[in-house]
Amino acid sequence: EPAELTKVVSERLLRHDQEFRTDDAQRSAFRVALARALWEVCRRCDDGTLEPELKAAMAAKAFGLRYSDEQELRTAWEPLWQELCPSTSAAVERHHREICSELSEAFVDSISRSEKVTMAKAVSALCTQLEKLSPRPKWGEDAAVTALHQAVFKAVQSLPIFDGTGALLGALGDLSALLYRRKRGEASTSKPAPDENSSGLTLLLSFSSRGSLTDRAAAVRAAMGLTDAARLWPPLTEVAQLHATSVARVDELQAEVEQEKREPGEAVPVRHRGKAQSPAEEFLTATLDMWATTVEQCYREAEDEGDLEPPEIEELSAFIVASLAEFRACSLTLRLAILRLWKRVFAHLAEQRIAACSRL
Repeated sequence: EPAELTKVVSERLLRHDQEFRTDDAQRSAFRVALARALWEVCRRCDDGTLEPELKAAMAAKAFGLRYSDEQELRTAWEPLWQELCPSTSAAVERHHREICSELSEAFVDSISRSEKVTMAKAVSALCTQLEKLSPRPKWGEDAAVTALHQAVFKAVQSLPIFDGTGALLGALGDLSALLYRRKRGEASTSKPAPDENSSGLTLLLSFSSRGSLTDRAAAVRAAMGLTDAARLWPPLTEVAQLHATSVARVDELQAEVEQEKREPGEAVPVRHRGKAQSPAEEFLTATLDMWATTVEQCYREAEDEGDLEPPEIEELSAFIVASLAEFRACSLTLRLAILRLWKRVFAHLAEQRIAACSRL
């Protein structure tokens, strides 16, 4: 009977992996076996035997585990997802509530860091799919999505510093952007309207001065994505301070390298500035990008509560001086990125008829 099959699979298989919540190896081994068992269920049962509730539960379990860093897990769950959901976009639209619930449990119940990182990647992938839906639903009124946002928010709040936190920060930023996105000139559909604290912006920016350079860069990118979506742009002086803090950290790391003992005549290794796509240059690129993007929110005539006033002489000069300092010291990759930032900034100022020469 379909109802009996749903009960057996749900109680004896789908919920059983929580027994291994403290042991990553045992949980992974069980999940590989679980994927094979569920594959056999799908293979042997026709569509009439598999109830929609059971299909949704299996799809929700498969969605997140496809993003595991363990290849064996990924290869075990991907075929099951493809069998259940030939179209990812259609499946996410149909099962997003069950997927949100499954992902939420990982942040509430699991104490495993690797589990949270895996599910954070799945959250970002889910947000990418939900952003594509048209007409755009009011995600701020969707109970499943808001519950997932709260679960990720609380998980990040209590997060210890470890390499890999960037995935969780990205997930929080993507969820907040999904909930609070609005176009310039549009009123916020969220009640109450989000602010820096409720949206998670303050929390994300707090990680820009903690952890590895890679995770700090992820924090800045997540914060920029959220500010762009919700139009919660901070003052230029705050973004300038964010970049100054990043510069100070890179300077500190470079000083440590220069102080290392080495043989006479041995060159100082290039690990940070000057090394293309190094974590340091990725971090500096992120803060400069956020600074340039914030300048692009300066309008001659403010028409939106997220618009900023035209930059003062000191504010625009500070951006040019800081970016020029990095241009002189960095790799060709970062130099090209800075050139693109300058082009964007001056194009925006020209479009808004904001005099730049008098401000430099």
